[in-house]
Amino acid sequence: MELYLANFSGLDPKQARAAARSGRRGSVWGMSLLSSALERSLGLAALPELGEDAFGKPCFPAFPELYFSVSHSGGWAACALHSAPVGVDLQRRREISPALASLVSPEEAEHWDFFQLWALRESLFKLRGRGDLRHEPFRPGPDGMPAAPRHPEARFRLYAGVPDYYVLALAWQDATAPPAAPRVLPAAALLRPGP
Repeated sequence: MELYLANFSGLDPKQARAAARSGRRGSVWGMSLLSSALERSLGLAALPELGEDAFGKPCFPAFPELYFSVSHSGGWAACALHSAPVGVDLQRRREISPALASLVSPEEAEHWDFFQLWALRESLFKLRGRGDLRHEPFRPGPDGMPAAPRHPEARFRLYAGVPDYYVLALAWQDATAPPAAPRVLPAAALLRPGP
């Protein structure tokens, strides 16, 4: 399992290594980070053709044994690669409304803040391709890591302060140990290689 981060603040989208998958501002950088991660990890010079699985999750039809997840928030992108399903979510801390804050139960608030819980929920959603982002409960597991009682097969890891004011959550469902920290790539890794 591999986990990557890169800062895309100030980069020109016209110079991006890969095309955007959606119209969201950070999509081009998430896909560019995925392309760079695949080159570093597997030696793939170009991003393989994307497809979707039965739940609408992006996949590589030509590489069914390769799973990935991409996220972006603020000026950062995150990407996870694994040989089994994986989900990653990156959240930049910011002001939130009281209505959003109320989505954290008192029991959950003893362990996580809104952004940690939201990143956990998003990572679970990306792992499974479906789910309830607003009401999926989390509890501390026996190992002290977050656990989703409705999904005992899923495992989670939170990474705080990488970078400052961000929360990064990783979800997977096999016995693989997660990375101790994400690998931070330079911004140049998100750009098309020069001539």
